[in-house]
Amino acid sequence: GEMTLELLPYKEIAGRAVYHIKGRAVSGDVFSKFYRIDDVLESFFDYEGLFSYKLHVVLDESKQTRDALELNDSVRKQTFYWNLWNHRDRGYSETKETADIPPFSQDSVSALYFLRSQPLIDGTVFGIPVVSEGKNWEALITVMGREKLDTDLGELNTVKCKFESKLQGVLQKRGDSFVWLTDDDRRFPVLLEAKVKIGTVKVSIRSIEKGTPPEADPFRPTHPGG
Repeated sequence: GEMTLELLPYKEIAGRAVYHIKGRAVSGDVFSKFYRIDDVLESFFDYEGLFSYKLHVVLDESKQTRDALELNDSVRKQTFYWNLWNHRDRGYSETKETADIPPFSQDSVSALYFLRSQPLIDGTVFGIPVVSEGKNWEALITVMGREKLDTDLGELNTVKCKFESKLQGVLQKRGDSFVWLTDDDRRFPVLLEAKVKIGTVKVSIRSIEKGTPPEADPFRPTHPGG
């Protein structure tokens, strides 16, 4: 299949400028004969602090449709989670709940963009607080080192990072997961490998369309004290 991530024009939430990322995953023709996927997600995270405000996920798959919303408030240290789910075998369900979260938590998409902003020195280990579906967990990142990869874009210098998840203080081992980012100031995702129940998911870069940076920061006046 094919997955795209796109940076859309800046938005504003609670007087703060935010990044708006839209992703879409669509299964290929052959795989769709077994299981069809057309999933869309949107993440909104702070322009300066790179922490999450909102994640919206809409799934349209062979066995399920789903509309889920996560609203994260770092000031009140709370998340609101709403999930409307219609599963072919399990039927219809709706969930609404709130939970406490650490300040400046990431959602499952903004965490990748936060990772890209870090210096990523070989051997460094650090944690990223993540909130997902009303639950808190920590993404534990280990910077494994530098590697050259052959890609559709040619040979690229990359930095390899290992992901592990820590839920409620206990390291949850579900197989090794790795991401390779370009070893430059842009840190483009090049390769992703993750262990799942049925095997390994592998995502490799096919193309990059670079955006045009704004001439100035039009949102600076909206920031408190800006």
